[in-house]
Amino acid sequence: MTLPAESKFLSEKQHEPCMTAHHSIFPLTVSEGHISITPEAKDEMFDVFMTQIDDQGNTMDFLGYNRLHLEPALHNLYTAILSIVHEHFRALNVNPDDLQFNVVKSWLNIKTTDKKNSVHDHGEAHYSFTYYPHIAHEQEMFIRFFPMHMRHQNEPVRGFLNEYVSGCNHANATSWSFLPKEGSVFVFPAHILHDTHNNNEDTPEALDPVLSKAELYNTRVCIGGDIIITSKKHSNNARILQPLNQWKTFPD
Repeated sequence: MTLPAESKFLSEKQHEPCMTAHHSIFPLTVSEGHISITPEAKDEMFDVFMTQIDDQGNTMDFLGYNRLHLEPALHNLYTAILSIVHEHFRALNVNPDDLQFNVVKSWLNIKTTDKKNSVHDHGEAHYSFTYYPHIAHEQEMFIRFFPMHMRHQNEPVRGFLNEYVSGCNHANATSWSFLPKEGSVFVFPAHILHDTHNNNEDTPEALDPVLSKAELYNTRVCIGGDIIITSKKHSNNARILQPLNQWKTFPD
């Protein structure tokens, strides 16, 4: 059937573009809190930290120093950190009272701006946190987060936005950096890729040996930790690990 000339399917006016709406969806949520510490408490905390360092002055989880959360003197600190983890889940409209947050390992990451941590994740855990009880003058370093598989969900191909964007915003950022201050706490999903940097990509990745408490005061001190989440009680929810009292090891 041929339409009359005067009844066009779309008039020229209908071809005029209307305002385009842009919806940013599926955002990554990184929570930032703060735990202050007195100089006296920090000095006592550093005494504990010095027990977590080997004869060469090195400490990290891959050296076996991954049980800092078991130190009785730090119990109140970890309680404060976990309260911020709870706030993260409340922001997701998840009731943290229904969950058990098990700190399965935590360690010291002692750095100066001469060294960095390369891109990595904590994929063996569910959630991770970092806490910075001490940052010496001019030893500030960024913690930077990356999208899944190093590719922004808005990219047609990986690397596209790095080449073509004229300004960074939430819709096109292929990384996002935060500058921790002394007392900062960051909470994030453990599978998220992240690194530590000082804006110099040529900075080597290496440990920073510390042989005395005095040297510790000249660094950026970070406590890193990993969390496994279980149900607080037996549950019929298939998307949560059952509480530890429901676990059994074979052979026993």
